[in-house]
Amino acid sequence: MNGLVGLFSPSLKSSRPHQTGEAALSQLLALDFAVIARLSDLCTAATRLSMAVEEEDQDGVSGLIGWVGSITSNVEVLWGLRPQHMLGGGGLGEVIPEEVGSHDFEAGLHLVELRLLKLDDKPVYLRELSMIVHAVMEEVRGSRDRMSLNEFFDRLSCVSLFLSIGFKDVMFCFAELLERGWTGGIKDVGERQMLEIRQPDLGRLDSKLKDAFLGTEVTTKKVMERLDLDYFTSLHVIKETERSGELEFAEFEAGPLWRWREA
Repeated sequence: MNGLVGLFSPSLKSSRPHQTGEAALSQLLALDFAVIARLSDLCTAATRLSMAVEEEDQDGVSGLIGWVGSITSNVEVLWGLRPQHMLGGGGLGEVIPEEVGSHDFEAGLHLVELRLLKLDDKPVYLRELSMIVHAVMEEVRGSRDRMSLNEFFDRLSCVSLFLSIGFKDVMFCFAELLERGWTGGIKDVGERQMLEIRQPDLGRLDSKLKDAFLGTEVTTKKVMERLDLDYFTSLHVIKETERSGELEFAEFEAGPLWRWREA
């Protein structure tokens, strides 16, 4: 398994006697990342539930209890898939879209590759990592233009845990994001410090996406190769085009696949 062996503790290595090939091992790691991401969601939900209870917000408490229950059930399902896959059970591709979420799983596969890159090419690793930090910001941005620092680091925690990154790496990424225009930095809003989130100028990449792929199937790998982009910028452009209603998620094969909507 070459360098992938170094990613596991002795106990984990001995628990996977039936796993064959680096691809299967990478899939299992990606599933682990999806579990970590859901646990991060669970921590966020539990924190908000505690705040809602303190504020006696009955509607908020009711909704958050449902959210906590849903995430907990999802984590249980994901964890139950691990031994099934380790023993050569059903292919992960058959269950990932419903139980994990295709984007979480593909991001997990990308992070597996990035863990190896960390050992081989530090500058490239840090540049890629800065885009992961952006992806976290993009995930929570929604319709907002600011987010709390606590929320930002909550969402980053699952990535930092998976990659074992340190504070200096995170700060390097933040500096990269400032330089690229992804963020305007930290702003004081009332008594809270908020992270300003900007819509980056991607140089009309949405138009380039249409020119290159209109009428054909779209994947992040194809966009990365044809438009010479990193993974997370590729996903960002695809998701923006999907939000506009021009693309729609079609299926999960080796990764998420989108098709153009008919006019």
